[in-house]
Amino acid sequence: MTTDERTTAGRLPVGCIAVVCGMRFVNADGRAGLLVGDVVFDVERASSGRLPADPMDALTGHWDEIAQLAATGDFDGGVPLAEVRLGPPVPRPPMILSVVANFPPRPRSPFPMVVGKSPSAIAGPFDAIVLPDPRRLPLGQAWVIPEPELGVVMAAGGRHLPPAQSLEAVAGFVVAQDVTERAHEFGPAPPPWTWEQLPAKTLGKSIDTFCPIGPALVSLDEFSHPERLIERCWINGTLRFEHCAADMCWSAAELVSLLSAFMTLAPGMLCLCGCGGAVDEAPIPFLAPGDEVRTEIEGIGTMINVCVAEQTDLNRP
Repeated sequence: MTTDERTTAGRLPVGCIAVVCGMRFVNADGRAGLLVGDVVFDVERASSGRLPADPMDALTGHWDEIAQLAATGDFDGGVPLAEVRLGPPVPRPPMILSVVANFPPRPRSPFPMVVGKSPSAIAGPFDAIVLPDPRRLPLGQAWVIPEPELGVVMAAGGRHLPPAQSLEAVAGFVVAQDVTERAHEFGPAPPPWTWEQLPAKTLGKSIDTFCPIGPALVSLDEFSHPERLIERCWINGTLRFEHCAADMCWSAAELVSLLSAFMTLAPGMLCLCGCGGAVDEAPIPFLAPGDEVRTEIEGIGTMINVCVAEQTDLNRP
């Protein structure tokens, strides 16, 4: 099988995950796994059946036990990474929250804009991004953009977490794409808005497949400086985005603390930390069928998502 064929099938092209020591949790063929080098170990089998095979159950109910299993390294029978299909490491998050305008030149506000994103938007690191048929949308148009972001996954519930301790409640980081349909996100008219012209930010971000995440959920002890991670995104091989997490107006720790002031942070909850502008302040490109979106965060890994057109039958409701 060629590299292109593995990518199309959802299999990881060799070299797409940077290998470092520590805990890397993956969804391999729909089962919870630990990635060690370029080998995947099944969590249920490695634990002799003590831990569940379902990635979501493993994450939300047994994260500490998985960490202990990974720390021992006392397991065998792994499968080569190139032979498994990687899905989203958090396949069914209870909630997704997306931070808007979290990079300069936007100033740091008293609190950032945070909007919802439907959990049904989750996709895998090598799944297709399905571009909606504009004829099936209220405004009759669709302007879809990529937004490469750092994703923060919660391990434990909590309220009123101080920033200095908030990352203790985090399972780890993922690469994320907060794909957005701009026509409906911004609405039919510019501000000031009326009741007849309100934007639909959550709906514009919630279309199916508009939240690819992966390729692994990486625990924070893997990073020497988790606050300095570099994010990059290429469209059809051209670098379009490059940011450092250190430049975020609100850091990951501050965002977790802020969210906990309003709600109990449930295990598996996903927070997308925001996207900066395009390289050289160029306009963010609209995505079209056939476009390849390659998203990378150093120390976490790389996703490759190809855009396809939604197949619809206008004769059916």
